[in-house]
Amino acid sequence: MEEKTLKAQQTYKTLCTSFDNNGWHYDRHDDDLVITCSMSSDDLPIDHMISVLAKQQVVMLLSRLPFTVPKEKALDIAIAVCVINDKLADGCFDYKMEDGSVYFRQTTSFLESELGEELFPRMVSIASTTVDAFNDKLFMLVKGMLTIEQFLQEQL
Repeated sequence: MEEKTLKAQQTYKTLCTSFDNNGWHYDRHDDDLVITCSMSSDDLPIDHMISVLAKQQVVMLLSRLPFTVPKEKALDIAIAVCVINDKLADGCFDYKMEDGSVYFRQTTSFLESELGEELFPRMVSIASTTVDAFNDKLFMLVKGMLTIEQFLQEQL
């Protein structure tokens, strides 16, 4: 078996052990080296997918926000995502215009290194906190409850 694949499998094992040791409920997708889990937040649920990518030698956490951006709100969300990302030190939001989805994305490399169990709860905590801080504002923009001007005024 290729060295990158072995390293990815070991990282996936560490990820699962970390979740087990923290008593977290999650679903394993062993063939794909992916786990999925959900967290509660103050306003909207937060779903996380953590993938161990052998080829890239990275762990990628994605949290899809639970709404779809209509085409008429594309520019507003694109602007909002840029403004938010400018403030973030760890991770970023991605807006996919082709399907209207918004994700929070965080990655860390295990190239020539070994990731410890303590990293994964930190990643989930950062993702959950960041999504919880911004998902309601982005949702309000999508639903027309907040204008981009109001959003910018609050953020700048």
